[in-house]
Amino acid sequence: MQIQKSQMLNRSMISCRNCGKEFEVPNCRRNTARFCSYNCCGNFRKGKSYEGMYGVEKAKKWKEKIGRKSSLRQIRNSFLGHPVKECKCGCGQLIIPQKYRRWGKFQNKPQEYISGHNNPENKFKKKEKIKIICEICEKEFKIKPSLKSKRICCSRKCSAEYKSRFLTGENNHNWLGGISKEPYDEKWTNRFKRAIRKRENQVCMLCGIHREKLNEALSIHHINYDKKLSIPQNCISLCRKCHMLTNKDRKHWQKFFQSSLSEKYDYQYSETGEIILEIKNEA
Repeated sequence: MQIQKSQMLNRSMISCRNCGKEFEVPNCRRNTARFCSYNCCGNFRKGKSYEGMYGVEKAKKWKEKIGRKSSLRQIRNSFLGHPVKECKCGCGQLIIPQKYRRWGKFQNKPQEYISGHNNPENKFKKKEKIKIICEICEKEFKIKPSLKSKRICCSRKCSAEYKSRFLTGENNHNWLGGISKEPYDEKWTNRFKRAIRKRENQVCMLCGIHREKLNEALSIHHINYDKKLSIPQNCISLCRKCHMLTNKDRKHWQKFFQSSLSEKYDYQYSETGEIILEIKNEA
């Protein structure tokens, strides 16, 4: 007795719904496969509604059960045999099982409630917004209850004005006594900056980007954050992005840059971060 090749491979032959051509599909898809190619599927569905593809009676039955606002995907999945069940909360809406990956295989997720319907406090309801008064213009506006402790102003314009009034100078958490307004020392010149950039080969010491890839010159950073100590042992070249990063964790960056300079140029530093200078006596 001769056995067909399709039977040996657990396959079955079905006919295409559009062109009538017979094609092989796995046995697991013999009840759902309808077309031999994507072109046949598109040509069959082109200009047709679900009533025209699956019948008027079935379409009416499922539209009444699912509701007018339901998507066509729900109707399609119900026709293809996917199990559809109602939400347990009693809202009347239907749940279509979603696929999720577990142990390397896709499985149907056992879902009993629509997301949010199982919470007794927020069931079918959104939290009402609360009214607060703007600190700048004294205008009343609404916000979510979760933003009550964070939001003070009604707009970005009022927020910027609030920061300029109450979060500048000593009221700012980054205030260090006004040292940013102090002048540099006499050695801080353009010639000194060019010498530091030339020593580093016009490269940022942190990210390694070259001057040619930037539209501006590299910044010169003081390692110990002392503007009045402009010497080669205390200065490096950084791009603007890396220079902004060094404003936080200053002790970490000071140790990091001092160790890199000591390895590269044999500069000496103490354990507390002070610079050790070698004085040469000319005889």
